Amino acid sequence: MTPLAWARPRRWSILSEAVLAVAVALAAWPILAVVNGEPAPVEVVRDYLEALRDRDVDRAESLVSEAYALEADRSWLTAEATSSDWEIESVELKSASQTTVHAVIRSGDTRAEGAFKLESADDDLLITNPYMYVSVTSPLLSSLEINGVRGDVAVADGAAVSVALYPGSYSLFASVPELTGEDDLSLLALPGSDLGAYSLDSFDLNAVMTDPLTGSEAIESRLNEELAAWLDTCAESSDLAPAGCPFSAAYDYGIAYDGRTEFASVSELDWAVEIYPKVRFNRDLRLEVVEPGWITLNGKGSAVFEGGESTLDGRCGVDIENVTPVIGEDGGLTLALAAAQDNTCRW
Repeated sequence: MTPLAWARPRRWSILSEAVLAVAVALAAWPILAVVNGEPAPVEVVRDYLEALRDRDVDRAESLVSEAYALEADRSWLTAEATSSDWEIESVELKSASQTTVHAVIRSGDTRAEGAFKLESADDDLLITNPYMYVSVTSPLLSSLEINGVRGDVAVADGAAVSVALYPGSYSLFASVPELTGEDDLSLLALPGSDLGAYSLDSFDLNAVMTDPLTGSEAIESRLNEELAAWLDTCAESSDLAPAGCPFSAAYDYGIAYDGRTEFASVSELDWAVEIYPKVRFNRDLRLEVVEPGWITLNGKGSAVFEGGESTLDGRCGVDIENVTPVIGEDGGLTLALAAAQDNTCRW
């Protein structure tokens, strides 16, 4: 009983010492995790954003983990393509997680809220989702102008490669107001801000461009002027199937067909635009026919079944479905065929 009586007060002393040790550890923990008044993860993200506002991409890249970077065109990850036209509104931890840092940036009346992920590497904290990605899914947008920097979209295996951007404020095609409309096409990009349909760190350029391209009378006028000029040039040809043009009287096995008669051979062909088509962009950024166009064909040839010389009297449509519009880096519109052109003549 004597040893037990001695141990009872000692037991409470040991328990008190343990509680005190835990309290001291808990009190010390935030001190260890805080640097310059902020938790270390917050400081890393703030330093990254401040470096980008200063256009110091070397300092920004020193805080980036390359382990999780997606395959992308990195030619716009430069000081020249970044923008300082935005402010850091807040950077903070919103949960117990030390690997997710929430940030808010603002440009004028627009704000974007996102989240950065971090990992520990060699005793340093690095950002694993440092970039935004522009997803280009249409051949229409084969070139870009971002914050005044122009360039072609890279292509791999026939598909456009996503474009990597730093967080920040971006203007698209700012030097081509007739393409973007009266208001600049501006993007405030931040990882984790749910801008796009494919991932939290990407946005679909087609979706961004849809309203300006489908709601602009100026764009529709330019598009139809370009189409009319193209058809005029094509109509100067004396070929059965003018190269690279959206109409043709060529048929299988070298036979010509004007819509009513098949010819084994032809001569003195003459094309002329009867009615210019009218087109516009639809919501998928494909060409939509408002009014069909027609090309007339005249000439002479040897009919397959009738024998002797006969007259070609063709009325051939303009195959808009086979036409691919392309916007160049200067905002210019060009038109081309998507595939070899089939016969378009009919009555």
